[in-house]
Amino acid sequence: MSEPSMYVRKKTLTDCKVHLGVSFCRDTSKFIVLKFVEEHNHSLVETFNRDLTKISRKLSFSTKKFIHQMSLNRIGPTVAHHLLVSIKGGHHNVRGTPIDFKNFYNGMRIFIGNRDSQLAIDPMKDRYEGCPEFFFDFTVENGKLRSIFWADEISKLNDKAFGHFLTFDATYQTNRYTMIFVPFTGVDHHKKCVTFGVALISSETIDSYKWLLQSFLNCHGEQPNLVLSDQDPSMRQAIVQVSGDAIENTNIRSRIHRLVWNLFITPETFESRWHYLIEKFGLQDNEWLNDMFDIRDH
Repeated sequence: MSEPSMYVRKKTLTDCKVHLGVSFCRDTSKFIVLKFVEEHNHSLVETFNRDLTKISRKLSFSTKKFIHQMSLNRIGPTVAHHLLVSIKGGHHNVRGTPIDFKNFYNGMRIFIGNRDSQLAIDPMKDRYEGCPEFFFDFTVENGKLRSIFWADEISKLNDKAFGHFLTFDATYQTNRYTMIFVPFTGVDHHKKCVTFGVALISSETIDSYKWLLQSFLNCHGEQPNLVLSDQDPSMRQAIVQVSGDAIENTNIRSRIHRLVWNLFITPETFESRWHYLIEKFGLQDNEWLNDMFDIRDH
């Protein structure tokens, strides 16, 4: 059996002689042009197609920086390419195609890997160094950011003026990291919403909430007089179904609202009026209303 022959085939397209010959002079640290042949023996790439050549598809540093900045603002590579084309006035003024943008974006995500937590923490540290009133706290497990809370100087001033009453809602989830966004908000003297701090937590566990509330206290130094939070999703759905026909046929809902949101009555008066409403409409066996009354101290 004969051995396979090995060969390399060299393919010459036009054998174009265009070239530039230079020599470096060490004495003057300059390049000297020795020979320059500029005549091509083939047609050149049209101007409107030059952005598709190999050299033109090589992304510049400024382009890579632009893709990264867009990603920080939740803008993907395809949209980033469209924006840059619009900014620079056409495809011929932009290095790289949408595919090149995607390839760099994916490579960037692979390079970042578990460094995402540091990318979130570093700007917080920079802000604290520039503004000592800025507060933030975080937890990291196995290189992954598990929770983070922060409040700026305005949030602290808001808390001092209006922090006697606040709400926090943990129903907002981010897209990429499936973390839960928790804003702490209140109302100012103009009846406008103000922020006392915000947080991201990875799970709605008892430990997560204990850490979150402790971070809030460490930041502001005192407890609010009243805190409202969201209930379990199934509990929220039960609100709509409370008492069935009773809500449809009576004004019990509005009467309960007026009672619950009345900040000018004592706990004793509240309980007395609550029992009166429950007995008046025959709701003694309503499970949801009984559960709400049991946790009234919270």
